[in-house]
Amino acid sequence: MESTDRAEPTMSERLRRYLGLAGRLTAGELLHRGMGFASRRIRRQILRLLDRHRLTYGRWEGLSLRPIFLRPAVVLSATLTDDVVSAYLDHRFDLLGSGWRSYRRSQSPEFANARISHYSGLVQSAIGVGPLGLHDYEPIEWATDIKSGHRWSVDTHFSRVVISPGAGIDIKMPWELSRMQHLVQMALAAEQGEESLRLVREIRAQILDFIASNPPRYGVNWACPMDIAIRVANWVLAVDMLQAKGVSLDDAFLKFFTRSIADHAAHVLANLEWSELPRSNHYLANVTGLLFAAASLAGRKQTDRWLGFATREFFKEILLQFHDDGGCYEASSGYHRLSAEMAVYGTALLAGLAEPMQSAIARPHARLPVRPPQDAKPLALTRMEDGRSSAIPPEIPALIARMRDLSAALTRGSGLAVMIGDQDSGRFCKPAPALSMVEGEWQEDSRDHRHLIAAATQLITTVGPEMSSQIVNGADAALVLALSKGRRFSGQGPQSDIYGELVSFGELGAVAAAADLLPATRVRRTVIDFRPGRIDRVRAFPKFGVYVLAGDSFHLCIRCFDPRLPGVYGHSHDDNLGIDLEIAGENAITDPGTYLYTPDPASRDLYRSASAHFVPRIVGRNAMTPLAPFAVRHDAVATCLHFGRDGFAGRLEGAGWHVQRLVKVGPDGFEIIDTCEGGELAPLASSRAIVRVTSGYGRKTKRSICIV
Repeated sequence: MESTDRAEPTMSERLRRYLGLAGRLTAGELLHRGMGFASRRIRRQILRLLDRHRLTYGRWEGLSLRPIFLRPAVVLSATLTDDVVSAYLDHRFDLLGSGWRSYRRSQSPEFANARISHYSGLVQSAIGVGPLGLHDYEPIEWATDIKSGHRWSVDTHFSRVVISPGAGIDIKMPWELSRMQHLVQMALAAEQGEESLRLVREIRAQILDFIASNPPRYGVNWACPMDIAIRVANWVLAVDMLQAKGVSLDDAFLKFFTRSIADHAAHVLANLEWSELPRSNHYLANVTGLLFAAASLAGRKQTDRWLGFATREFFKEILLQFHDDGGCYEASSGYHRLSAEMAVYGTALLAGLAEPMQSAIARPHARLPVRPPQDAKPLALTRMEDGRSSAIPPEIPALIARMRDLSAALTRGSGLAVMIGDQDSGRFCKPAPALSMVEGEWQEDSRDHRHLIAAATQLITTVGPEMSSQIVNGADAALVLALSKGRRFSGQGPQSDIYGELVSFGELGAVAAAADLLPATRVRRTVIDFRPGRIDRVRAFPKFGVYVLAGDSFHLCIRCFDPRLPGVYGHSHDDNLGIDLEIAGENAITDPGTYLYTPDPASRDLYRSASAHFVPRIVGRNAMTPLAPFAVRHDAVATCLHFGRDGFAGRLEGAGWHVQRLVKVGPDGFEIIDTCEGGELAPLASSRAIVRVTSGYGRKTKRSICIV
């Protein structure tokens, strides 16, 4: 019997959500959205009923795989440590702070019906036959939160999967494993010898195991189109990489693999995470994954239509979801990294397509039966540096250069980026995660963004002099170079260190002197003694809302953003006018990150609150109100008043109150002066005793957020 638990909001919850939009949408728009929701709900109920009595694996006759890498792929290599290779082969993974845990499945899962079970048996039998068969392969537990032990049933239709079935249960755990990003690492490491042959066998077996254990449209791993799209992109990269290296894969595997790629693409298309209101990284992931799936499939006009649609939506979303200063409009450095990775990898893939495919993409295509508006206009072909045609809009390379520049500006001397807003360790592709030995185990530190800087630089050749030390050429850069087939852009970015026009309100000294006239409860001075030396970076990204001063011995980042700008702020924190300061490679003041989402609501709210950040606030006044795990309301607006080599001044203003922060830079250190109107200053970082800095989602360190 199929579970009746639902992942979808109830009708009353949907109604309340639409009523909440009433002030922002016209009556016609509300009617259109309501009718669309009702139609989708009816179609999904019909699909659920049909799926209970039929095979959900598609047949997809006539499809074949199209190569995306050059042959032979001599540049595609990377080295995994022996410990990590052994762990992957033993089905042990370290996911989102779990530590290295075994995911070997002790028994076969139940399937939705006998026909699906029969198909599963065919796929499972393929694991143990053929030239790359593994007779002793042990299936992986794909549908479990390894921390809590909760397992989602494969009998449940994707539309009725429970996202948060109980306290302490995290659906991100099976989703993270089933993105299967480790396959790209294994494919990169597969070179010569018996160990590499084991890696090839394991990649093949894990893909077949997943296909057999996760029938399309059933179970937790078909519930989120974003994760499905990321998985299919990593599958395409890993398998095509093996073939580019000369690995011969058997026809039985390639048949199942090709059909599953099409199943993934069709499901993403049928469940696009698109809306009329500002969209998030989820929809960008949908169309990026669809790009990789469609580019790898040949033999049907249908897949060319998928590719044409995905290309148009991909560039449309990049231009929508990134401000012109290069920052992602989700107000988070972690999600900036994720979305920028998608922009870089997707653009590289499209840049490397042969000219006939570029022309085919640019041609008008018949409208697909999906929600996003589509037009029949052809894409304009532009010329790249090598003189060949490209369907990539000319403004995209410069925007990617600015994405890279922001990540470079946020990267401190230690090599770790400032954590702004939510940090869930999400990646599109991670061929070489930043691993280091911590207490006898390899741990990934998701705060390292230098792979993105290197990958973007393979596409965009213009690099500032201060960025050279942050470019660590490795697997990410090689992968992007191989995808683009060596095609690059000049991508000239802004000429000035400071993006945008900032308003100066005079000498900071005069403002600091005015603070002396205020009562003690309305002014606070914090002095940080050290010799900053030469300042070689003065970088402002006003729309994303960060201002960076950095030199050889320090890195100072100040948060100041305007939530009235177009954007999606569910991943933002109450961090306006906050400071992140690194001195000589050590954190003096730092943003703690995120820790967890739905499994721990109290920590979720604590880590995004003002009390977890080094910010000036007034007692009893809120600058941000949490509405739901991924929804907030900002009750105050921040404005940068001055920024330069002498320091920063900003103002945060709410209803009937404001706070002001000045950061004066002198030869002997920094002076931070906070003032307020409309109340008394709250203590700084009052929860520092219980808030610990995270090194990634689900993983705390022992470090306090402030040691000054």
